[in-house]
Amino acid sequence: MKTLTILISLLTAIFAYPVGSLEIGDYAPDFTLPTIDEGKQLTLSELRGTIIYLDFWASWCGPCRLSLPKLSELRTRFIEKGIAMEVIAINVDEYPDDGKVFLRQYPVTYPVLSDPDGTVAKTYGIPGMPFSFLIDKNGRISYIHQGFRRGDEVEIESQVLGLVNKRTDI
Repeated sequence: MKTLTILISLLTAIFAYPVGSLEIGDYAPDFTLPTIDEGKQLTLSELRGTIIYLDFWASWCGPCRLSLPKLSELRTRFIEKGIAMEVIAINVDEYPDDGKVFLRQYPVTYPVLSDPDGTVAKTYGIPGMPFSFLIDKNGRISYIHQGFRRGDEVEIESQVLGLVNKRTDI
């Protein structure tokens, strides 16, 4: 009887954990998605050892018109400084062509993945667009950012630099 009670408690705890309750310190859930343009596959865990800014966006998102180009500029600055940092964008448009049209108007220098059925967005519990996670070299979420306004890139840069200067191997 005691074993059954423990089993029921464990199953309740597992299924009661709400989707989308990712917090700072949690490991970023792994995923594999195709790029929006060429359909090549990218797996998050293959980038372990690199700081990742994971950005969820959609073509209908007004603030994304500002965030995507600003993140591209930020990524370029980090690369020029020799900092191992990558921006990965995940487009959640139901029709990937909508995202492609958007990217012709607002081009970026980083990989853009396609999640048309929203599977990864659901795993991450995305409440709106844009929504981003800063992931350290060990795969843990270190910062969560919702929305985007002019000047937010300064805070994002500060958060990335904080990770660069922090030892995450201890």
